[in-house]
Amino acid sequence: MISPSSKVLVTGATGFLGRWAVEELLAAGWAVRVLVRRVNHPLLQSWAGRLEVIAGDVLDVPALTEALFGCTHALHAAAIVSFARRQRAEMMRVNVGGTANLVNVALETEGFRRLVLVSSVAALGRSHSGQVINEGNKWQNSRYNTDYGRSKHLAEREVFRGATEGLEAQIANPCLILGPGDWTQGTPRLFRTVDRGLKYVPVGRNSVVGVWDVARALRLLLEAEPAPCRRYILAERSLDYAQLFGLIARALGRSEPKRRVPYWLAAAGAVVLEGLPFLFGDEPPLTRQSARTTASRFEYDGSAFERDFDFRYMPIDEVIARTAAAYRKDFPALNGF
Repeated sequence: MISPSSKVLVTGATGFLGRWAVEELLAAGWAVRVLVRRVNHPLLQSWAGRLEVIAGDVLDVPALTEALFGCTHALHAAAIVSFARRQRAEMMRVNVGGTANLVNVALETEGFRRLVLVSSVAALGRSHSGQVINEGNKWQNSRYNTDYGRSKHLAEREVFRGATEGLEAQIANPCLILGPGDWTQGTPRLFRTVDRGLKYVPVGRNSVVGVWDVARALRLLLEAEPAPCRRYILAERSLDYAQLFGLIARALGRSEPKRRVPYWLAAAGAVVLEGLPFLFGDEPPLTRQSARTTASRFEYDGSAFERDFDFRYMPIDEVIARTAAAYRKDFPALNGF
């Protein structure tokens, strides 16, 4: 529960999910402090006077120590999300090393109560396409796992390690998160892609959830009564990518994409794109890992969080409708486009 002395440090506050988590916490009455690399980020201007800002990142232990001093809770959402091999080392450094730093500092911070890690369903591990996965799934090395998934798996191990040393912690494992954001990045970019006339979709299947539900779930994990450290999958339902893009297209008033891209074709394209670093830098639009992931069929069971927190997810149709409406405010529909 929130007390007058409760204060939460949020890392990754200016990211897609972090932004909505901060808004949720402020609306619920939390005192919020954020650790950011860019103190001139536009979002910080919109929050001026409503929260504290500390310059730094999770690899800067002195800054992290300063940021956590006086905080009772921490929401760790800072991470690199990438399917590019060139990003592997940096992803491990930030996602694993940064989490280890936060755990270590939290253990030494007087008055600190709870850490909530934003992990991913990718951290649960995948052994074969077609799985239905819950929190009890055991990680095993497999070609279906990505470097990002491995980095989050190892980050979770740091949190569980901290729990054995006396740190109170919980872990959230969201699936594919949909909602408004920077329309050029992450899942918000899907709406821009569909609006521009998407013709081809992957053959795979995945679980989806609304960003508002994830933000609310993170707040509930921060406010919950003390309990042993555990994971919680956050997922509303599973959809084929063709179904997902069809829902987005209808919400935007566009034609549904009908053609499916077989895995062999996507993989071949990924090999070519990964071989052109001079065009795409560290993150080509398609990699071998992302091609395999979007061609695979995974389903994640998010019912445990519903049961333990008396929680109801927003139907994904409503999530997409709300996101499409936000998108249309920024990009009104043009006749003939």
